[in-house]
Amino acid sequence: MFGDDLNDTLPLPVIETVAERFRLLSDPTRLQILNDLHAHGERAVGELVSSLGLSYATASKQLALLRAHRVVARRREGNRVFYRISDPSLEEVCTVVCQSVREHWAQWGKQLEATLPIQ
Repeated sequence: MFGDDLNDTLPLPVIETVAERFRLLSDPTRLQILNDLHAHGERAVGELVSSLGLSYATASKQLALLRAHRVVARRREGNRVFYRISDPSLEEVCTVVCQSVREHWAQWGKQLEATLPIQ
């Protein structure tokens, strides 16, 4: 499937781990947080709350989950906690997925335009 060699198949424990990573990244709130961190590099929890319109409880819960899966890391400065993306593969994965979505939307737009009456 996704091994290094085209003839490789992944063992079930690896497939389950990959599925867990995709589940982690499937949540829109977590993707918003990651997108914001990608755009700004590092953010305090309060900045994420303000920027994304989240409650502190929601932001903290999602950040804790991302941290538990080693996708983000944190550092403390006084009583403020700053988060940043710590998984370097995340940018590549998101770039590939976003590019695929853009291409599908472009194709869908062309198909839609072809069905509309000419004015």
